[in-house]
Amino acid sequence: RVRRANYSALIPADIHRAMRELRQPDQNLSFAVEARCMIDLRLGAAFTRFQTLNIAKRFEETYEKILSWGPCQFATLGFVVDRQWKIDAFVPEDFWSITL
Repeated sequence: RVRRANYSALIPADIHRAMRELRQPDQNLSFAVEARCMIDLRLGAAFTRFQTLNIAKRFEETYEKILSWGPCQFATLGFVVDRQWKIDAFVPEDFWSITL
């Protein structure tokens, strides 16, 4: 038997709610996810090429890299930045360990 946990945010409350309210798989939702994946991939590939060529033309002598773009990259970058901020804000504390 297969059930689906449906949530849109990675916060504990939403994940716990989704686990309490497992649903039957929805074929239309599955098709929609697959369509979004294909659109994201094609958009990312096309726009990466477009902006890389455009920037390379403007800075012919100095620009030799690929300038990547993708709808998912912004969200992923948010996770990376958030984690870096937590690392930067870390204050070490002394701790003790007792071994018997």
